[in-house]
Amino acid sequence: MKKLLVFTCLFLASSIYIPVKADNLDVSLLGSYGLYASWEDQDTDQSIGIDHRQSLSGRLMWVTGGEFNWELYYNRADVDVDINENSSLVVNIETYQLGAVKESDSRSMKEYYGAGLGLTRFNPEFPGARSEEDISFSFFGGVETFLTDHLALTFDARLQFVVLDSATTIICDGGCLVKIKSELWGGLQLGAGLAYRF
Repeated sequence: MKKLLVFTCLFLASSIYIPVKADNLDVSLLGSYGLYASWEDQDTDQSIGIDHRQSLSGRLMWVTGGEFNWELYYNRADVDVDINENSSLVVNIETYQLGAVKESDSRSMKEYYGAGLGLTRFNPEFPGARSEEDISFSFFGGVETFLTDHLALTFDARLQFVVLDSATTIICDGGCLVKIKSELWGGLQLGAGLAYRF
């Protein structure tokens, strides 16, 4: 929770220096599908599978008119974590990132790419389980195809990475059902949706 508060404060502080007006915002809402690397259990060295259920992404971009634009990105993915052969639990993975974006000059189809930094929060749907926040970063690219002067179809692909410390534990209530051995975990997030540029 402390990491989330720190990131929120940093974003709010940085936004003071970004000239936000009604005519330089790009808002996107995307349905996403994630392909995730498995976890390795610290105690048993067994692979723990992570299966995608559903995911939704939101993207707010400030079009600065300069070399780079700025975006605030949010994603929530619901995944099944395979605890053993017979049972799995749902974990909500929320990502909050601030990114720098470079886009093409085309008016009808804008290609973009960039990188982001922020936090990822693991929220188990398990009574009494505590959440876990870790630093995350991403590399992404996509395209917006404009249907009108303001409305566009958008397609987005993101390589997401989460930096885990050696003591990262998930789904804990007294004891912990998952102790992650890896120090870096990630996946590929593919999204499609609509964007509106003011």
